[in-house]
Amino acid sequence: MYDAAHAAWIGGTKLLQYGELLPGGAAKALAVLAAGARPARGDATGATAGLGQLVLELGMGRGRLALQLFLSGATVIGVELASERYGLAVAAMERLAHRSPEDFEIVHRGAQSVRLRRCGGPKSALYEVRLGSFFDVVTDEEIGVATLVFLHVSLPPPTWSRVRGLVARTRAGCRLLAYEDLAAMWERQPDAPPLTAARGVQLACSWAPEEGHRFLLCERVPEPPGGPASSAHEAPAPVAEGSPGGPPWPAEAARSGAAAPPAPVPTAKALSALSAKAAAKRLGRVG
Repeated sequence: MYDAAHAAWIGGTKLLQYGELLPGGAAKALAVLAAGARPARGDATGATAGLGQLVLELGMGRGRLALQLFLSGATVIGVELASERYGLAVAAMERLAHRSPEDFEIVHRGAQSVRLRRCGGPKSALYEVRLGSFFDVVTDEEIGVATLVFLHVSLPPPTWSRVRGLVARTRAGCRLLAYEDLAAMWERQPDAPPLTAARGVQLACSWAPEEGHRFLLCERVPEPPGGPASSAHEAPAPVAEGSPGGPPWPAEAARSGAAAPPAPVPTAKALSALSAKAAAKRLGRVG
């Protein structure tokens, strides 16, 4: 009852509708979103395709996708509005830490957030889950450094103005995978959406395990010097790692300390420091 009332207050109980990407769909989604990223040496399966990515999963449900992204090498912040689903996500983290204590440990446990760390990894090798509305519990700093955003939830019209604000706070080059057509949320607005034209990606999910569902992929574009974007943009396409417009933090560069490709975005080292700093600031403690 509390979850329904909370969702209704935010924008509608449609926010609580639930479905999830299946493992195959999640792997394909990550490969498409991080187009051009190569797995770590010796990984022919692409299981490390998340290396160098800071992912926001907004509406994570039971946390299966968020955990899969974390295990692929990404730093992940997952947010869930429904308390029961949030509890299931926390339980999955606890099982992982219990079964593999040499590899994973719970480093923070609060009333509305839990953080898991990969032992022996960098300080940014984190997976944090948060209970609440993603409009409220993710900081501007975290939104501003995210490289990938999963937004596969139903977003009723009363939330559209807040979604527009969230998208506006992402950085140029951030890729977003959504259940809804984000560009439609700019209808009757004076400015065009600061996004590339969406392209469909068919992904296996709980409500369409065989044929898949058509999710929409777009990319945040920089605003022109004169102000907000005012024209349509080309849809994102896979690009070679290290090329202009490609993934800004190749795994090889992150490991070797090599400079990132020229672009108005932070380096992998800066991203790691900033994500850890933002999380520590939010929790009032060092991770």
